[in-house]
Amino acid sequence: MPNFGMAEKYGYPVTDISSTTQSFRKRKDCPFAERSCSKKRGGGVCSLTDGHTYPIVCPERFKQGSVMYDAIAKEAFGAPTNYVVLSEIPFLRSHQDSLNRSAGNIDNILVKLDGNDHIVDWCALEVQAVYFSGNEMGSEVKAFEKNGTLLTPASRRPDFRSSGPKRLLPQLEIKVPTLRRWGKKMFVAIDKPFFNWLPQINSVNDISNADICWMSFKLETSSSPYQLIHDTTVLATLEDSRIGLVAGFSPPKSEFEADIEEALLSTNKQKNKVIHKGNVP
Repeated sequence: MPNFGMAEKYGYPVTDISSTTQSFRKRKDCPFAERSCSKKRGGGVCSLTDGHTYPIVCPERFKQGSVMYDAIAKEAFGAPTNYVVLSEIPFLRSHQDSLNRSAGNIDNILVKLDGNDHIVDWCALEVQAVYFSGNEMGSEVKAFEKNGTLLTPASRRPDFRSSGPKRLLPQLEIKVPTLRRWGKKMFVAIDKPFFNWLPQINSVNDISNADICWMSFKLETSSSPYQLIHDTTVLATLEDSRIGLVAGFSPPKSEFEADIEEALLSTNKQKNKVIHKGNVP
């Protein structure tokens, strides 16, 4: 399996070491959030690559220009459309909090406005970047910052399972049922490598029948900086989205018990597979 190294740092490809780009990187600013990079670890890395694919590892990377927001607004409201984007809108309320404060937010709300800036419609948006598993990038980041050297990437890969079933799915299961009761849509922005990892999600024929609108985006890497492009839209129910994110199915009981027996028999050679032995008198 190929290892993934840095593709972009502070918004520019690591292969671009022009004086202008280097000067920008020294400021440690994020060009997509228009502020200093908030990553304490990872040193301004926006995306990774194995030389072929480019998974996005920072949610701010999706905010290049208005590409993501325009694509979602057009799908949600049609065109032409005047809209604004609001961030971190309180959604859940805590039963234990007497002040009724928020216990969870929605990443973004896109609001359609009329000519007098009155609310006509709105939709929700969750942006999910990809986590990675394996070695940290500290040594690679330091070498690049010191003299522009790109070290051979350490053992590292996109962790789509942690990004999807473990992180994104619980958010959707909490928020989408309420939005569905309200007649509102949830949009989910992910990158193309993440989308390609998902099994095919059964789609519906119209946004009116959808709970979740999946929007995938990819990086066009032929120029510097790379350009974010809308790639695919899939309209789906929460139930079909759940099946896609879980990306698996339960085996027959007999097969699972055969796996248990195989693991037990192999403990003679691999003692570390048994983490505890007990004998209750």
